[in-house]
This record gives sequence, structure tokens and C-alpha cells, in this order.
Amino acid sequence: MKAPKYAEINGGDVTTTVQYLQPGSKNIRYFGKGKEVNIGKYDDVSVVIHDARPNKDEYTLENGGFALVQHDSKVTEWNSREQLDTIYPDEMAALVKSMTGADDVVVVSPPVLRKTLAEVGLGHQPRAADVHTDWSPANAEETAVRHADKDGITYSRCIFVNVWRALSPPPQDWPLAVIDARTVGADEGVGYPMIIVDKIPETLPMVPQPSYFIEGANFNYNPEHQWCYFRDMKIDEVLAFKLYDSDRHRGSQSWRCPHTAFLNPVEGSSPRESVEVRTICYFR
Repeated sequence: MKAPKYAEINGGDVTTTVQYLQPGSKNIRYFGKGKEVNIGKYDDVSVVIHDARPNKDEYTLENGGFALVQHDSKVTEWNSREQLDTIYPDEMAALVKSMTGADDVVVVSPPVLRKTLAEVGLGHQPRAADVHTDWSPANAEETAVRHADKDGITYSRCIFVNVWRALSPPPQDWPLAVIDARTVGADEGVGYPMIIVDKIPETLPMVPQPSYFIEGANFNYNPEHQWCYFRDMKIDEVLAFKLYDSDRHRGSQSWRCPHTAFLNPVEGSSPRESVEVRTICYFR
């Protein structure tokens, strides 16, 4: 696969490390209240994460799989669970519908608040620092069918879109980075179950293993991956990116963006807080 050309390193580009799954390793991710534990083995790999802001208009959901969008929310208190659950999902569904032209948009789960490690707890989750997508291809297709059947939706195409917003002022200490979807091979990704438990036990993996409905995917290191982020994101901006697009069956290269949080070594950075919403877009 021929990777797109990127500009020379500029002042916004960052050299840092990201966590790739070790070849041959298998992961299981356990979710507890304010805690996530992975049992896979990872390597810290040095990469350059390109600042896409100078060329932001070149990136769209169909061209790279991600886009920076201006959006002013009516949410006035981001720590208010009531506002997040009653105002924000409809806003994000409307935004994604306008971006994609979808006929129907379903918000898959309540907005996810991510806090600093010192503040995570009930309703807040820590940042995810491994290279991953939230659904494996097979599980995405199963999930799309399940939600469509529930809401009586018929469709010929579906796209899973994550909408991510930084709540803390820039520069953030752990921004979100995505891989340009055009640089990810079609056969990449190692599926792993995501299991929700009341309390994560001390001994893992759990025996017997609980049932689960979500399977994500971790990624091994590939030097062809081109990493991007948008420097100094503000609260009136959102990063929308694909988690899955069924158009992969029609040859689309921009059908998913592996992503991760990464350490941004900038003096004076603020602890990152963020909110994200996961949606499914349906096309008849």
C-alpha cells in the first residue's frame, strides 16, 4: 500500500512512543468502575505524530478516515451526567448525520468521560494508551445488525464514527492520535474481548470467562502507519474518526482509524480531560 506523502517535520509534530501489541500476544480488556486492565503484552514504539492542523481541510471521513470539525455545544457543565445524557447525544448524532449524509444515526452508548488518572472513578474512565479500534470488523457488523433490528432500520451501508472532544485547555498532556486509515493494511488487527465487570479481580484472566458483546482490535507495529493529531484542540472543536465502515467490502481504504492517547512532551501542558460519543450511521 502506498502511503500518502507528509510534510517535513514542523513545530507541531511530536516524537513520542505508542503502545503496539507484541506479535503473537493476545489481549483481553477488562472494564471496571473507573478502571481498565489489559492482559496483552505491548511494546513502546517510537513514532512521529504529525500535526494535521496546517492541512486540516485535506482530511475527511472519506479521505483518511478522520476530520476536525468546529462545533459549539449547548452543554454548559461537562461534569453533569444529566446534561451529557440528555443534550450531548442528540447534538453528536445531528453533527455526524450532517457530516456523512446518513439516513439514520444511532448513538451506541452514553457519552464517555475520560479524566486524569487521579480523578477516574464512577462515570469516568482513564485514557486508553494502546493502539486499538473499539470494534473488530466482525463484531462491528454484528453490532450494526443488532441496533438496526432494534430500531427497525434497513440499510445497505453502515459507518461507526467516534466523536472526540478535549475538555481541558490546550496544550493537553495526553492528546488523541489517529492513524491515517489509508496506511493501515486490510488484514491488520488482532481481535480482543472487552469485558465489563463490577470489580476487576486481582487474578487475571478470569475463570470462567464472562460473556461479552464487544470485541475490539489491537494492532502490531507497522512502519507504514502514518500518525496524525490536531495540535491544541479547543473545547469548540471535535475530532471525528471512523471505527468501522462496511464499504471496506467495496474496496475503501479509509474504513477505520486505529488510535491511541499519547504523551505530549510540552512544557506547561494541562491534564487531559475529554468526552467521546460512539455512533452508527446507516445508509439505506
